Amino acid sequence: MVDLPPEEALGFREKCTSSGDSYVPVVAPSTSLHRLPYLTSIADSLIYVVSPIGTTGSSVKGFVNSELPDVIARIHKHASVLLALGFWVATRLHFDAVVEAGAHSVDIGSRIVSLSKQALADQVPLVLDDFCRDRRLPTPLLLELKARNTITPFSPGFPDRLE
Repeated sequence: MVDLPPEEALGFREKCTSSGDSYVPVVAPSTSLHRLPYLTSIADSLIYVVSPIGTTGSSVKGFVNSELPDVIARIHKHASVLLALGFWVATRLHFDAVVEAGAHSVDIGSRIVSLSKQALADQVPLVLDDFCRDRRLPTPLLLELKARNTITPFSPGFPDRLE
């Protein structure tokens, strides 16, 4: 369900919980400090953070907004669940900036779709494997997340657990 106002989400969240699913609120850079505590309080597993710049499928020429660490830090002050950030991550520089800023997970779905469309049909698996392999967490951060038992299927580094 997209764009469900959080004040109207409690009934939906209860249905999610009773069926073993999670309600994932969306927090944007424009989310007011007034609304942030409520949004984070109704998240039970993950908060999806809309990037401070760009749009879905952002160009690889995009830059990293200097406000990114502040946006994530502001959410961390209130959140006790994992943070996933997306909507502009297209390059290793973007990915590293998001991880360094404190996101637990990075949404690169639009970039994967874009790469799939650009590749020859028989090369798609190789292109995507190369792209994703380059986005694994650095070992110290991966080990820290494993030690804190915070790796989930939504977390970067999850593929390492599948081996």
